[in-house]
Amino acid sequence: IPHACGLGSLPLLDNVELIKTKTEMIDNLREIEIAYSMLDQSNNTIESSEHPIDVHYKKLKCGLQPVDHNSEEFKIIEQYIIKTHAKTHDQYTLKLRELFKTTRDGEFDRFKKFQIVDNHQLLWHGSRTTNFAGILSQGLRIAPPEAPVTGYMFGKGVYFADMVSKSANYCWTSKQSPEGLMLLCEVALGKMYECYKATSLSASNLPNGTHSVKGCGSTMPDPKG
Repeated sequence: IPHACGLGSLPLLDNVELIKTKTEMIDNLREIEIAYSMLDQSNNTIESSEHPIDVHYKKLKCGLQPVDHNSEEFKIIEQYIIKTHAKTHDQYTLKLRELFKTTRDGEFDRFKKFQIVDNHQLLWHGSRTTNFAGILSQGLRIAPPEAPVTGYMFGKGVYFADMVSKSANYCWTSKQSPEGLMLLCEVALGKMYECYKATSLSASNLPNGTHSVKGCGSTMPDPKG
């Protein structure tokens, strides 16, 4: 990761939090590189008859269909946001501005093999806006082998939350830039291995008979709705 430190020396990565921060920076740079590559390819292939925005949109290979604000779906998601905003995350409020259905090329067929796995849930995933070109075009991906496992609380994997505000924190919005993007995904969890502290488990060394890791916090959605 390039750093500007002037005439000084780079600080040592001597604690878990610092390593986690740098790991997140690498993940973000990886996503930005995907977006940059897509833009670069589009700029080299734009035809005079096609609008540049249409060219970039096609590169995503992911359909985005707006959901009507007056529809039942929109209202249900609005309520889901209200009811899964944790009281501990009281520094901000969330408002649903727009809702889109996504259809990634081949995603339905790839998900078929997980239909036999029980315990499907709708869960949130938040990420920086700069990451979404990579997410929409290539899906959510697990960190590569060379990424240090130290930066991930429950090992390398794709992270979701049942509390919207937990995932919203990973959008890294601010007062100056208050709008963010989030995903609401159908996740095949199967039998979950429950953890109450950090662990370095991965898909290859989960306890027998389990399919996913659940990091248990102090807040959860009301089962009664």
